[in-house]
Amino acid sequence: MKIRGKNFFVDTSAFIVFLHGSCNAITKEIFKNALEGNSQLVTSSRCIDELLFKEMVLLAKAKYGIGNKAVEKLRKNFQLVKKIEVDLENLIPKFLKTYLVEIIEVKREWILEIP
Repeated sequence: MKIRGKNFFVDTSAFIVFLHGSCNAITKEIFKNALEGNSQLVTSSRCIDELLFKEMVLLAKAKYGIGNKAVEKLRKNFQLVKKIEVDLENLIPKFLKTYLVEIIEVKREWILEIP
């Protein structure tokens, strides 16, 4: 598969598996080429929103011991959400900048065109 010089749309799940080291060899190669400037990663603002949310939940479970029903527990614990926000504040934006991820806005008219 030729990766160099290509643009790749990256969905939330691909970001998550890459960030957590559980992706396949092709995904690693795509991100490596993007890091070296040999390919372009593109995603949507909606995917970044979802990435931040899912990373918040994963971090709540891993670092703060929140188990089942993490989303419900986070909704009730604003102080914990603020702690996690600080943890994620630099991680995701730095990652996106390092890999030169282009973020496109999801436009209302695109959604209305979906059959």
